[in-house]
Amino acid sequence: MKVFKKVMKEIMKMMGMDTLTYFMGWAAIWSIVNILGIALMTWWVSSRILQFTSFNAFFVLNLSFMFNCMALAFLLSTLFNTANLASSVGYILFFAMHLPYYVLENKDWMI
Repeated sequence: MKVFKKVMKEIMKMMGMDTLTYFMGWAAIWSIVNILGIALMTWWVSSRILQFTSFNAFFVLNLSFMFNCMALAFLLSTLFNTANLASSVGYILFFAMHLPYYVLENKDWMI
């Protein structure tokens, strides 16, 4: 995998692309794919499950969650050298960020 990354970097350098161009292209492609998925999911959920919820509000909520997850992926990709380590730490951090909600929701420990 490291060899493939180096080869791709060299090909990008020969074409005159820099790293920012590569990351922006990746973000644009996956944003379009995710927006289509979010639109379908939002349409299905708002028409069947949450009938009294605004489609636009639910779409914007899911869209902001998508962009936040992409930003977390970009952040973690710069901190680690290997993709396996970054994805493992990413999963752990993603679920650890949701842990305070469940801890604070249980109010039995409060006096």
